Amino acid sequence: MFILIGPVGYARLMSPTALGLDTRVSYAEHAVTDGKPLLQFMGHELDRLDLDFCFHVDFCDPTSAWSELMLLRDARMAFPVVMGSGRYLGFFVITDLARTATRMSETGEMESIDCSVRMREYVDPEQLQTREAQQRKQAKAVTSTGTRKPRMLAVNIPPAPSPPKTGGYTAVSTKSIVRQT
Repeated sequence: MFILIGPVGYARLMSPTALGLDTRVSYAEHAVTDGKPLLQFMGHELDRLDLDFCFHVDFCDPTSAWSELMLLRDARMAFPVVMGSGRYLGFFVITDLARTATRMSETGEMESIDCSVRMREYVDPEQLQTREAQQRKQAKAVTSTGTRKPRMLAVNIPPAPSPPKTGGYTAVSTKSIVRQT
């Protein structure tokens, strides 16, 4: 197995003829009054993965191989992409598919297809929130100058007595009232 895209694996002759990975980071540019602008690292952008395939009638059915790629794209789901070595590249969605028929039969059947697949990294928002919470927890506290205010101590206040029933309504909490029949 050369590469696995979700449930579909490509090996040997069906493996990609080219594999490109585009990773980027972004910087914000801040203007300065007398001098060159300053750059501030903002974070990583989503990765892009480009795959090129050549499906030939000698080792597969080019039409069904193309149909599998279209089904993956039309599923509108993020699929895990794993290399044959077991290296996990992450979750990706297929954004673009293109094909060129390089050889046709006398009846018009495609015998050889060159396909290009463009994929975009998918990041789960819950994982981002978890990562942000961990970063906040590990961040150093900013010290302030001046006098500190004393901390408020917790005082034990007895709970309020339950309100009497009036007019068929009972207060369950401070925010809701229910009618009892």
